[in-house]
This record gives sequence, structure tokens and C-alpha cells, in this order.
Amino acid sequence: MDVVLLTMKDRPKEEALAQKTLLAQTGVELRVCLVGNGCIPQVVPPGAITVALPENIGIPGGRNAGARALGETEHPGDYLFFLVRVLKGAPRRDEALSTGARRKANTI
Repeated sequence: MDVVLLTMKDRPKEEALAQKTLLAQTGVELRVCLVGNGCIPQVVPPGAITVALPENIGIPGGRNAGARALGETEHPGDYLFFLVRVLKGAPRRDEALSTGARRKANTI
């Protein structure tokens, strides 16, 4: 499985934790591409491919750059995964959706 992780070098502790969690996965072979969106990645997991974009081209552009880099390797993975760093205290999307659904159901 190929995995793309974006960085802007603004949250090194969170990035290190996201990478540690990613690399702790078992039962799957991972190839990681760390994309510096407007920076040179500093916290790089062992064996990762790095891409340093000269400017921040946004999340979709950064993900595409990582996917392209992984796709150009000798043996691209069968699956591509975009790892999203979840910040402590940030609302989870599923919680926001279920809250929104409850609100809508209560107004009908």
C-alpha cells in the first residue's frame, strides 16, 4: 500500500506521532511518500520517498505530487492512501455528521 503524508513543517510533534502510528501498522507492506508543501520535510520516516515542493500548492496538489512520485517507482502499490493528521481536540468528521443528522431529524 502506498501512503502519502503532507507536511508544511509547522507541526513536527503531530507529524512524528502520525508517522509512528502509520509505521506501527502490521499485516501490510507500506511505502510512504512525505510531501513538503512549500518546505523541505524534516521529520522523515525511514525509507520514505520525499518530495519538496517550492511553494504550498494546497492539499489536492500536494497529494497529487505524492501520488505521482509513488506511481513513478518501479513497483507502485495496488492501493493509495492519503494519511490525514488529526489534531488533538479537532472535531471528527463522523461526529459532526451524526450531530448534523440529529439536528435535522429533530427539526422535522
